[in-house]
Amino acid sequence: MDFHGYSVEPKFISGSAIKWVTTGNGEFILGKKGGTTYFIKRNINTRYPNKKVHSPAVFAKYLKTAQELENKQQRLRSLMSGLRWDKDLIVAENENFWDDSKFTTITVCVPGIMSNEQVENDLPKIAFPKLLALAKRSAEVMALLHSKGVIHGDLKEKNFVVAPKGGEYYPYLIDFDSAYPADEVPPFDEIGGTPGYQSPEILEYYDSEDDSLSTIITPATDIFTLALVWHKWWTGAFPNTDKPVEDVASAITDGIKVKLDAKFDVKIGDTCGATVVSLINWMLAKDHTKRPTGEQVVKVLSDQLEVPTEFHCGGDTQPFDSELWDAHKSAGMLCSVDELKKKYKSFKRFNQGSGSTGLKYKSVSLSGAERIMSIDELIGEGIVESKEASLDGPWDDHGIEYISAKDVIAKGYVAIKRVELAYKKRYIVTTLGGRRFDCGKDFLITNGLATEKVLEIPSETPWPEHGTAYNPEAMALLNIIKIERMEIGGEKKYKLIRADRVTEGVPVNNMKLMRLITK
Repeated sequence: MDFHGYSVEPKFISGSAIKWVTTGNGEFILGKKGGTTYFIKRNINTRYPNKKVHSPAVFAKYLKTAQELENKQQRLRSLMSGLRWDKDLIVAENENFWDDSKFTTITVCVPGIMSNEQVENDLPKIAFPKLLALAKRSAEVMALLHSKGVIHGDLKEKNFVVAPKGGEYYPYLIDFDSAYPADEVPPFDEIGGTPGYQSPEILEYYDSEDDSLSTIITPATDIFTLALVWHKWWTGAFPNTDKPVEDVASAITDGIKVKLDAKFDVKIGDTCGATVVSLINWMLAKDHTKRPTGEQVVKVLSDQLEVPTEFHCGGDTQPFDSELWDAHKSAGMLCSVDELKKKYKSFKRFNQGSGSTGLKYKSVSLSGAERIMSIDELIGEGIVESKEASLDGPWDDHGIEYISAKDVIAKGYVAIKRVELAYKKRYIVTTLGGRRFDCGKDFLITNGLATEKVLEIPSETPWPEHGTAYNPEAMALLNIIKIERMEIGGEKKYKLIRADRVTEGVPVNNMKLMRLITK
């Protein structure tokens, strides 16, 4: 089925009619042209009037609204001309027209994007460097859009579709229904945006019911919302206000402290002199005139610009952490801040964003050398006094014994617990980083956490089932002065003591071959 030259995808066809899907202020379908898939959306809030249906007064009113929408979108298309979705990550309209009295826009469907569910599940788990790269790309997109004189007006995760490529993540900006030229801010009752994502000045403008206040609406409103998008990307939630307010902007307007997730309390670089949490604090400034521009955000994330001191928060205000990560507290105790100051200018927890293995520590020595350290390294350098590991005795019939509790800690483990899983005798092992997994006795032996139990039994005779006596002539020929019975892991063996050395655990069949035992 054809729609204005676009071949409608089958899932959007029902019988002989197009099946439109409702979304927000419109309805959409997907269609193909020239091998490319396009997103086709019709605005259902603004209609082009019909003289046969509407009275002259209503027709004139609706016509004015329809023409204003068309003029705005045509101006946006003009301002955004030349932008390419594959190069600039801005998915501008290819064309627009009226269809069935509805304003219709056509945009490219970006291939390979993550679903909303994937964004919600996967992005909070990505490592910090990849999050930083994603944030920087999104800031570059906004800086480019603002340089064209356009305010998006409705930033949120769904309007930043993300596509993974080569291990990195690329944000494509879509949906310009609520966008407007920076010099043509809509009336207060037509200003767009999604509740929860709007800036303080958008709320003020709307509540004022005064169009003359449109001057307070600038590209800075997008910068405020961009910070919220980052927070949602890496945590799945808005910043915490600890108050029953409907959104972050309302909390900031009312002077309520906004708490940013500790994930962002990671230093960007030496030049900017701040962590991401401080940059976000700057982007969320109540006064829109104090917020950074998109270009300034890019420079901070590139470590080319300082964050103003007044917006420093989190770790930037306290150079020393006095505690370990919770997952590491079972491994030992961090020395006092006074002791840390004897070796470092700063010592901070550092989250590399890859689960428990990403929990590190960043230190700056008195000479200025920066270093990222693991909990094992802290213990090795005496910064953390290690505790003894918690060891639950091994299963008796496994014939093994653990190494010392301190040595277990030194190998990177804090606990070994005996368990029975599905009628199998196993062990739950906990690492210094807090990871827990089950294993068998072979893992413990292979990784040096346990050794096979050796039971030495001095004796003048062999094991009864092996023979009746030792062969003194054969022993003399091999320079063996003594033979002792021993049991290793339940297996009966021997220790041969030679005049010049000791040979441990000689297999029984070897002893028979050497004729050291007589029947």
